[in-house]
Amino acid sequence: MRVQNHLDLTRLFAANLQDNKVTLAGVTFTVSPSIIADATRIPNVGEKWYKAQDLDEHYYEPYIKPRYTN
Repeated sequence: MRVQNHLDLTRLFAANLQDNKVTLAGVTFTVSPSIIADATRIPNVGEKWYKAQDLDEHYYEPYIKPRYTN
């Protein structure tokens, strides 16, 4: 089975996300770092990072495609 994006549902999801939860079509979705880590298979380890804050390179470097490393 191939997963595809649905632009309108994505917009509804983002527009209605409150306190890490959103309900669409009667289904409540919860967003958390552990759920995102499970879904993306990117480990939830290391330091927390916020905009305008430096992130240690060793956390993201393994996920950068070789042609973009420089």
